[in-house]
Amino acid sequence: MYTILAIDDDATTLGILQAELKALGYRVIAEKSPLKGVDLAKEFPPDVILLDLNMPQMTGFEVMQAMRKEKAAKDVPIVILTVNKDKETAINALKSGAVDYILKPHDPNILNMKIKSAIHQGIIKREQNIDECIEISHKGEMVLIRIRGKIDLDEFRDSLKKLFTPF
Repeated sequence: MYTILAIDDDATTLGILQAELKALGYRVIAEKSPLKGVDLAKEFPPDVILLDLNMPQMTGFEVMQAMRKEKAAKDVPIVILTVNKDKETAINALKSGAVDYILKPHDPNILNMKIKSAIHQGIIKREQNIDECIEISHKGEMVLIRIRGKIDLDEFRDSLKKLFTPF
């Protein structure tokens, strides 16, 4: 079951989102406070964040900026859900890290498709950011070494010794 964190200062919108998304099989965490929403995302990173742009305390842009500074939440896909129809705002939201932009009132089916797409993007990003991965293979005289992410140097040396000792 995928988890969606919805951050919106409007209780009615949060109630509608909770009902719709739960009916679609998602676990939903609804938060009115953008500050608490950032804390929740750090402590319990969701699969997707639905984020309003126009909120007191922090704007959606400030929330995105805060999320990108947090290791646990920086790669969580963010879908903007707002009444703001301004083309420049939509472009700025996407440039600021949102993966999609939806206008209120929303169509639940379109929202579901956009959430599924965001989840897929998040999975791909997590797979690309594997913390430790060393692949060493050889065939005849050719050796292929692939390194992705952070590598433990001792483990890397041990792998190289195993590979090159026969030579």
